[in-house]
Amino acid sequence: MRAALPRPEPAAPRRAVLVADAAAAQAALTGGAQALVLGGPLPPGLVAGLRAGRTDLAIYAALGAPDDPALDALVAQAPDGVLLRDARSGRDVAALGARLAVCEAEGDRPDGSLSILAAIRHPLGLLDAAGFVGASPRLRGLGLDAPALAALLGEGEALAQARGTIRIAAAAAGVAAFAWLAEESASRPDDAAARWGGFDFLVV
Repeated sequence: MRAALPRPEPAAPRRAVLVADAAAAQAALTGGAQALVLGGPLPPGLVAGLRAGRTDLAIYAALGAPDDPALDALVAQAPDGVLLRDARSGRDVAALGARLAVCEAEGDRPDGSLSILAAIRHPLGLLDAAGFVGASPRLRGLGLDAPALAALLGEGEALAQARGTIRIAAAAAGVAAFAWLAEESASRPDDAAARWGGFDFLVV
């Protein structure tokens, strides 16, 4: 079973890129992405093709909510796991884990082979940050959706506290801490890495 992403030195976060098609995937890899997040249905065989060229590549499928009906189609593309875009509690992670277990059984995949990255984009998720600890053995990363939280909290002290909360909760859970950044950060990876030092990886 692939790990979500190796833990690097805190000053050098790794980079995952959200992609929507084959061209975007290739551009992201050319640009130095260490992982890909599939933002929608992709052509059959694309994931296998990407892995053929990069055996170390981690590939995740983005899911809106634990009960999102798109899960079956996403899992059929054989990603390493799912990035839950709006995790509001540890219960969400547990519920998604139960659905993934069903998908594995139906798809004849090894039990536990699909992992979870949970992104927090609402203050409710911050309030229940401790609830993510032990929520599921599938959890490999806990992060925050920076643009969504900035829109609700502003760019000041509250957002800084949210960043600290995520890092503490991820450390307590023994998983990677990540930040989902605004799209323009993709064109300025060095600036993003400097600003978000201390996180294990960035999603742009």
